[in-house]
Amino acid sequence: MALGFSVVLTGVWPYLDELDPSAGKEFMGYVVAANPLAQMVFSPLVGWWGNRRGSVRLPLVMSLLLFTGASAAYSMLEAVPSHRKYWMLLSRFFIGVSSANIAICRSYLSAATKVKERTGAVSMVSLA
Repeated sequence: MALGFSVVLTGVWPYLDELDPSAGKEFMGYVVAANPLAQMVFSPLVGWWGNRRGSVRLPLVMSLLLFTGASAAYSMLEAVPSHRKYWMLLSRFFIGVSSANIAICRSYLSAATKVKERTGAVSMVSLA
């Protein structure tokens, strides 16, 4: 997901400019900020959901499905007849919501590893 964010981020401005030349760079800032803002807001909620369920499986599957759907919506913005820049903003926001799964990934990793191997495992997930 992090790789996808990095790769897509470099193409946001050309894509936005092609979809709506009147959008401007200020709106591009909102599009770029939508992803981390959504992740910041939804990470505690997804973490709470995983803790409440006692399993991270459903929150992870749901977040990956949301990521797939939002990424597909982002890639098909040219087919949208109007208000493309707002649809782009919305799709980037939902991609950020889906990336909130990092909270439960790290939580699961902490529970599934021994103290001795935890630092290395968390480092590898962060590296990825």
